[in-house]
Amino acid sequence: MIERTLNRVPALLLSLALLAPLAPALAQADRLADDVVTTIVLNDTQKRAIADFAAAHTPNLSAQEPQTVAKARAALVEPLGNARVSAATRLEMSRVLVDPVGRLVSDQREIVAINAVIIAGELATEPATQVLVAALNDQRPTVRYQSAYALGRTFESIRTSAPAIRADRALALIDALQARLAIETDGLVVDAIVRALIDAGRIDRQDFSQVPPAAVIALSKGMAASIKRQGNKVAEGGLIDAYIRAGLGLRDILAAQRLPDPAVRAAAELGADLIAHAVRVVEQKALPNQDPAVRSRYARVAAVGETVVLFVGTRLDPTLTFASRQIGDKLQQGTTGGDAAFAVDARGIVGSNGLVTKPPFSFPGNRFLER
Repeated sequence: MIERTLNRVPALLLSLALLAPLAPALAQADRLADDVVTTIVLNDTQKRAIADFAAAHTPNLSAQEPQTVAKARAALVEPLGNARVSAATRLEMSRVLVDPVGRLVSDQREIVAINAVIIAGELATEPATQVLVAALNDQRPTVRYQSAYALGRTFESIRTSAPAIRADRALALIDALQARLAIETDGLVVDAIVRALIDAGRIDRQDFSQVPPAAVIALSKGMAASIKRQGNKVAEGGLIDAYIRAGLGLRDILAAQRLPDPAVRAAAELGADLIAHAVRVVEQKALPNQDPAVRSRYARVAAVGETVVLFVGTRLDPTLTFASRQIGDKLQQGTTGGDAAFAVDARGIVGSNGLVTKPPFSFPGNRFLER
């Protein structure tokens, strides 16, 4: 059930996704030839082909009919989905598309704004990311959600194709995501930001080697601010799912690549923050009156937090062994005794004299819980 919940999207975005399979119509529309899409150096004729291609579809991005908008967006992003698309083609498409797309992001019609954001994310160029960073602070949660998702697509394009963006710009995007994560209140938008930072953490290109550790640290710091704001209140479903995804994502990033110790410690900090939040909620006696599904999610939060802390401990000092206290299982019991045992064992990890206050973690005694 949790995995299904973790993969949900807002209804409006789902409706847009349903409009996306437009291959029959697209096959009849103007499209870029493969040699234009994949060439490393564009000649004037190929640049004109890109300009004509963009001019043929851009006007329909602001059409009144949702289907027309979606068809235009699908046509424009189709060449960008080619695994062999060149950086030169991305940059030229960006040159002719960024200005009209940027204007459309502020359109009052959400379907127009969201489709414009989708295109910017697929372009994955520095000018396009400027559009996305602005959209990340839009008043509409659906636009912020799509902007965060689109930034994730930008990071994915860096990982899977020829990048059309520099590493320093990728680092700036991570900073923007962290800043938004620290203040975002919509659970689904938080989840989309978490996904984007995880995508940044998965980049394994040598010339982007600073990006994964920066993404891990940003995710940890941004989530710490979000968790602190939540206090001892039960988080709504989308936000709990984001907590779980963040912990699992950091664990997977650390398992896949060797990162510097500051990033590894940041992952432990997030794991401890997750446990501490669950402790505060339990000790507030908020869970017994909640839906059993909420308790199950919080049990997962605690379990993921413990997994991350113990994983990081062995990464920081391979000579040490750490036994799991199975705090998630205790919380899942839903009994007074189970909650009491959870609180005791969880404080043994993140309390003022808990595991994370000792080497190899050595966090301050009051970092996660006051006592």
